Amino acid sequence: MNLHKEEIELINNYIPTLQRYFKDNNNYKYFKSPFVEKFILKFVLLNSDDQIISKIIDKINDNIISNEDIFFSFKTNIILFLIKYYQYFYIINELLYDDNEEELFYCIYIYSKNDENIILNYSKKYFKMKIFFYLIDDLFKIFKKNIDILIKNEILSDENIFKLFIKNIFFNWHIFYKKTLEDESFVNIEKKYEIKKNLLYKMVCSHNLC
Repeated sequence: MNLHKEEIELINNYIPTLQRYFKDNNNYKYFKSPFVEKFILKFVLLNSDDQIISKIIDKINDNIISNEDIFFSFKTNIILFLIKYYQYFYIINELLYDDNEEELFYCIYIYSKNDENIILNYSKKYFKMKIFFYLIDDLFKIFKKNIDILIKNEILSDENIFKLFIKNIFFNWHIFYKKTLEDESFVNIEKKYEIKKNLLYKMVCSHNLC
């Protein structure tokens, strides 16, 4: 799933405004706050992954960012992840969902199900969800590269990487999710955002063809 030109421009135009948060970070209830260090802030205003990676490598080679006792590619990916997380943290919470926490809550739920067909259906119907899925999936790919390196080098045992990612990124969200199950408010949220199946879909599925 790719973003349209207009959607990419929306993100690229927003990223330079992140400088507003260099001194005072915002907190959002479904996400962990981003890791903030001076070397991270130097990179977060860049739009291009290639540019970011090139600058990270330069800093590592100049010993500005230490590479002691750690794999070079792993270190690069960790820093890339921290930079992208900082960017996406604000894009998602401020640019996309500043006025609709409920849709964001359900959007995270949909992503956590890890079903490509469901994600595709919601991406077609909800413009903001499409961008969310794209950004979070980008983070997951970087996260997966790091875990793969650790598994390959026997630092970690074989893991369900997606579950590990969800647990780390959406730990705060999961607390609220459990509360909605306990007080049964999740049912109403799900009804609100449920995508109704059309009659043809129901007929096909009733014959076990989907």
